[in-house]
Amino acid sequence: PPSSLSPPAPPPPPPSPPPPPSTPPSPSTPPPPPPRMPLSITEPCSLTDGGSCATSSNYPGDYGSDEECTIKGVPPAGLEVVAFDVEPDDTDGGCSHDYLTVNGVKYCGTSGPQG
Repeated sequence: PPSSLSPPAPPPPPPSPPPPPSTPPSPSTPPPPPPRMPLSITEPCSLTDGGSCATSSNYPGDYGSDEECTIKGVPPAGLEVVAFDVEPDDTDGGCSHDYLTVNGVKYCGTSGPQG
């Protein structure tokens, strides 16, 4: 009896090569820092030593009543406190009269900021 023969099936395609290893993303350049505002200070305080030292009025003598100074545009850098002595804190631990604020932290008495 005649038999029908089918042609042989074609061989399966070779396996796909593995994908190339992924390359790590190249480091992106960080954005430039925002422009610095110029260093400024309100009276009666002053800057000395080419702008690297801030002093209260009449330093090293006593400062006057109701004096207030604001220093802006200070670059991020460590602080070196040479002398710090203002009216001590209240009995409840607050600094309600004389104080120095640095980065949102109040200092009074003789415990000034460091670093």
